Amino acid sequence: IRANMTNLDLFAMNTISQNTRTAVLEKLSSLGMKLYGKSTWHESSNKTIREIYDSMAVYSIAHTENVYNRSKINLNISHVQANGGFPWRITDILASNGLLVSDFSIKETIREVFPHASIPLYETKQEAYDICKKYINNDNMRKDAVCLQNELIDYRFRFDYALKRIGDLIGKDIVGNNSELMTNELIEN
Repeated sequence: IRANMTNLDLFAMNTISQNTRTAVLEKLSSLGMKLYGKSTWHESSNKTIREIYDSMAVYSIAHTENVYNRSKINLNISHVQANGGFPWRITDILASNGLLVSDFSIKETIREVFPHASIPLYETKQEAYDICKKYINNDNMRKDAVCLQNELIDYRFRFDYALKRIGDLIGKDIVGNNSELMTNELIEN
C-alpha cells in the first residue's frame, strides 16, 4: 500500500496524525500529564502542548522504562497510516507500573496477541479524557488494571516463558528451580 502513496498522501496522513495527537493531548492536559518525545513538540504552535512538553532527554531503554514506570497512565496514539500496527512500546508499557490507554487503531492486533486482554481503548478525545480521568481518580482500579496488564507480559513475553516453551519443544525441563544453571547445562550439551 505504501508503495502507491505519493508524497502528498504521506504529508496528509502525517498532518492528520499530528492534528489528532495534538487534539487528544490538549484535551488530556488538564489531568496533569507530561509529554515526552521529539523536541519538535516544544516548537508546537499549540501553547498547551508547549506547556506540557517535558524536555528531559529520553534516549535509552532505562530512560524509557523510568518514564513508563513513574507514569500513572501511558498513552498510545498511533499514526493513522499505522492502523492495526503494533508498536513495541505497547509491550514495554504493559510490563510497566503505568496503565496503557490506547487509541482504537490497535484493537485487532491486541485481540490477536492478547485474546483475553482488557485494555482501555478510545475512539475520541473525549473518550480518552473520560478513561484517563476515571483511572486517575480511582488509583486502586488503575493498579488492578496494571496488574492484569503485567500478567499479559509475564505469561507470554518474559524470558522464563520462552525457556519453558523451548524446553517443551525439546522435551527437557530447562527452567527447573534454577533456570540459569539449567540454561548453562543445555548450552554445554
